[in-house]
Amino acid sequence: MALHPAATVVRAGSVRDVATLLGKVQEAIEDGDGACISLFADISKTGEEDGMSLQELCRVSEIPHNKIQVSTAGRLQNSGFDIALDVSNDQAATHHSLTFTEPVEESELEKFIRCFDEPIPNPTPKRKPR
Repeated sequence: MALHPAATVVRAGSVRDVATLLGKVQEAIEDGDGACISLFADISKTGEEDGMSLQELCRVSEIPHNKIQVSTAGRLQNSGFDIALDVSNDQAATHHSLTFTEPVEESELEKFIRCFDEPIPNPTPKRKPR
């Protein structure tokens, strides 16, 4: 089922530089997952249903990071990115993957980063703040 364009999408962490993000994508490739990034999305948002609050999405997704970045499915889709549900390996029901075309271009990563707001505190962090 496709995500509603207004569905909240959360990216764990505060990484906003291309080099570090490219390193994370390369790790995923080396791990056999392909050129992808994990995201968490509000799967309950519909035209009729308001969906999850940000706090609920972070709690259900069990995001351990102290910071998160927020976007919407529509912002990502309008920038040419596809988000696919990925609940393999006992991932949360809200876990999605966004796969980049290989070879991964820096311009694609920059466009991806711009889809998200600046990092904010995770309302339900699992880690102790540093």
